[in-house]
Amino acid sequence: MDSKLSERLRQLLSASGTDGRNPSSLRDIVPPTDLVFDDSPLDGAIYGASSVQESAANIFREAAAQLNGLIQSEFDTDEDRVRALCDIVSKHSDISLPDYQRVRLTLERMTQRLASKVLSDPESGSDALLLAIYRLARARKDREFQHASGNTLYRTWERIGKHNEAREVLCELIELARDQGDATRVGILVNNCAFQYWLAGEWREAADGFLDAAHQFEELGDTKEHANAFANYWAAIFELSALERVAVMEPALRRTARILRENDDWRERKSLVYLAKIHEARHEFAQAVPLMERAVQIDSAKHTPYLEPDQQLLDAIYERLSSNSKGT
Repeated sequence: MDSKLSERLRQLLSASGTDGRNPSSLRDIVPPTDLVFDDSPLDGAIYGASSVQESAANIFREAAAQLNGLIQSEFDTDEDRVRALCDIVSKHSDISLPDYQRVRLTLERMTQRLASKVLSDPESGSDALLLAIYRLARARKDREFQHASGNTLYRTWERIGKHNEAREVLCELIELARDQGDATRVGILVNNCAFQYWLAGEWREAADGFLDAAHQFEELGDTKEHANAFANYWAAIFELSALERVAVMEPALRRTARILRENDDWRERKSLVYLAKIHEARHEFAQAVPLMERAVQIDSAKHTPYLEPDQQLLDAIYERLSSNSKGT
């Protein structure tokens, strides 16, 4: 790596860059010189008129504002600087290991903040920077960092509806896990790849992927993960064909619910929800209610993201049960 590029890299990694922004720690920030306190406002706050008390309060408000500014400055994201870091490190394989480790540490600290920014503003374009970080890890053949940054990237895309993009990253991570001989991780990633089809409403593709994952876990003897993937499979089959295969579906879902409950796994809720939907489809509302109540209890206790839709389904079943009772 030539001296100019090396110097450029060090500038990008420096605490203050070229304009004093984005210090690497609060120790690098020059403290303000205009926070001057004297005792007279404090005396006034204790003994004086309300106007004097207000002036004392203003001192602390101003101090708090400046302190908040100092703290916030540590966490500001200079996206151009990070993009430049990714570009340099990706193109120059001769970068020293210590320099690469410093770059990686900087980027690791930023990925979750960038993901949060994308989730709060999907149009921000910050997911492109998450992709650049992932590609950097891939180019460096840094497998651990590739998995970590890839997981953040695909989960972020998943939550903003970019399911095709999420699947592309998942397929690469699956191949990486296979190369590493990590069969458990392969199964988890295959299941999560199928989940992207699920979220897009592509039930057949989702069912096929979930079944592949279930077979993977069955070969590994991983009962819990097999139960989860198998429950996902039957949920997709229900979405495809409702009660067409209920004779096999219902006992399968009861079995997966039992296994996941025995393992204190919140993913039991999906089996319960689809058992409730089976009863609802057969107008057996009284049998559906306790299943959905249990699902909602799990949502609340485990803080799952499904509390609202599960509660809505439970309310709808309550209403249909009530209407059915009045009709009779």
